Amino acid sequence: MRATPTLLAAAIYSTVGMAAAQDPLFQAPVDYSAGHGPSLVGVADFDQDGDNDLVVLAGPTPTCRFTLMLNQGDGTFHLTDDYGGCCLASFFPARLDGDNYPDLAVTKFTSYMDSCSMAVLTNNGDATFGSPADYITDGHPSYVFAGDVDGDEDNDLVVSDPQADHVKVLKNNGDGTFSPATYYAAGYRPRLMVLSDFDSDGDLDLAVTNRNSDSISIMKNDGDGIFGPAVGYAAADMPGEIRSVDLDGDGDNDLAVQNSDLTLNDGLDNVSILLNNGDGTFAPTINYSAGHAPSSITTADLDGDGDSDLAVTIAAEEGVAILRNNSDGTFASAEVYPTGELPTSVCAADFDGDSDTDLAIANFISHTVSILLNTTNTPTGIEEGTADHSLPAHPHLFQNHPNPFNPTTEISFILPVTAAVRLDIYNVLGRKISTLVDGRLGAGEHTVVWDAADKASGIYLYRLQTDDAAIMKKMVLVK
Repeated sequence: MRATPTLLAAAIYSTVGMAAAQDPLFQAPVDYSAGHGPSLVGVADFDQDGDNDLVVLAGPTPTCRFTLMLNQGDGTFHLTDDYGGCCLASFFPARLDGDNYPDLAVTKFTSYMDSCSMAVLTNNGDATFGSPADYITDGHPSYVFAGDVDGDEDNDLVVSDPQADHVKVLKNNGDGTFSPATYYAAGYRPRLMVLSDFDSDGDLDLAVTNRNSDSISIMKNDGDGIFGPAVGYAAADMPGEIRSVDLDGDGDNDLAVQNSDLTLNDGLDNVSILLNNGDGTFAPTINYSAGHAPSSITTADLDGDGDSDLAVTIAAEEGVAILRNNSDGTFASAEVYPTGELPTSVCAADFDGDSDTDLAIANFISHTVSILLNTTNTPTGIEEGTADHSLPAHPHLFQNHPNPFNPTTEISFILPVTAAVRLDIYNVLGRKISTLVDGRLGAGEHTVVWDAADKASGIYLYRLQTDDAAIMKKMVLVK
């Protein structure tokens, strides 16, 4: 008999925060041909030239392959040759073999709708990839996620198997090869996953969406990559993609979940927000309307105000809905921007180098990827000066942006007066790994960029030290 997790919280529907008219966030979309039926898009700097590239899954079943869209440095893209050699089901870009180049973990089919393996394709160092090395050949591995679950500074893998109602954890041997999988029971038909520190103990816990039991499974890490039993929370109908970030500004990681598939059912039009109680348990789910048939979700600071907003592709409306955060984990009503036909996947990054967050969206029926460039142009700092009435009485450290990030993020802080300042980065073991600022700065807002290209996925701490204050915050690197 299948064990179904106990649901600890019921869902609440909300119409919180009807948005007033605001300036548009995005330019008109620029579309790139991306093969037959693109269904998934991801972001990483595959050629290590300092800008964000894209990887796109496309092709008619059973010959789905992936294509790279290499950024030309200005938010325009050049498509490369296809890769794969088999029917791919999903991918996750991450550094797996110890060099600085993002590799790909993939799940793949061997025949029509017969998903049977998880494999790793290593980057050759020039944005081309080697042959897939298979690791899971039993069951039906569906989606894959990467992160450092055992604290050894390399990226491990988590794979969902909806046919067996469990997830599989494969630990990295340090060289891009993986130990045999450990199996953990989830809910009914587990789909997508995210790794994040929910209980603030310095390691990555696991959240899994369970499509057919309308629930989220939370599994807490014991510190060495061993996970406890799943605890279930109610979601809305057919939860799918899931993201984790601090949405309400209280220093712990919350959850945002896209609900619905592409059946265009009117009853499935929402996204779910689960706010962390501070100890790795979650408050009752609050659902927000995002439009007709949400198909994908991502989180990022899209309006430059320092908190994480939501971007949700709306399959039936040929658009992407933006739900702006009210800075407390509640959200304004959706603003919809046009995309191609049947948008199915969205990712967020700065593509044109202007320090705000842009969007890339895969459109299944129009066979395109839409690039929406952000018009916010988040400022990188203000001139130094002496204290004035517009500045706070004490130093203030903002949450890094974006968060989670890959591989760069901005850290901003405000000084009320000229002061000696030190800004350090620490790993979860408390070891200092970088100093970003060490000197005197003038009053005002300052922004620095941390490039974590040579660091493994995981949780990092950043600490601002002045003569009269010491402030520390947490950030998450996901490659």
